[in-house]
Amino acid sequence: MSRPYDECRELQKRIRGILELVRSTVPLRVMLIRSQLSDAFNLKNQAIAADINSHLLNLTRDTVDGSATVRVVTLVTLIIFRQALSP
Repeated sequence: MSRPYDECRELQKRIRGILELVRSTVPLRVMLIRSQLSDAFNLKNQAIAADINSHLLNLTRDTVDGSATVRVVTLVTLIIFRQALSP
C-alpha cells in the first residue's frame, strides 16, 4: 500500500516544484516583455521625433528663404517709391 502513496507524494513534490518554478519565472518573463515593449516604443518615438525634426528644419529653411525674399521685395519697393516721389 505504501508504494502508490509514495508515488503520489513524489508526484505532489514534483508538481509543487514545477508550480514554484512557474511562479518565480512568470514575473521575470513579464518584466522582460515589458522592457522589450518599452524599448520598441522608445525606438518608434525616436524615429517619429527625427522625422518631425527633419520637417521642422525644412520649414525653417523655407521661412528663412521667404523672409529674404520679402526683404528684397521691400527694398525694391522702397527704391521705386522713392524714385516715384522724387521731383
